[in-house]
Amino acid sequence: MEDTRAALVASIRAEIARADTSGVKVAAGIGMPHRTWVERMAGRVPFSAEEIVRIAEHLGVPTERLLGGGR
Repeated sequence: MEDTRAALVASIRAEIARADTSGVKVAAGIGMPHRTWVERMAGRVPFSAEEIVRIAEHLGVPTERLLGGGR
């Protein structure tokens, strides 16, 4: 489970870099409080399915890409 969570966080970080934006901007764009974003990105708390979809939509990528597919 930890590996899956770490892989998701790595995918999100990669897509943020590709989009030339920041985690702070993504968090704000999806309406997630900064503290919540930090907890999710540190892997201490898992992202919900809805949060993953919102992140993908905000970044303009398919949800599957964040989940390890669609590369």
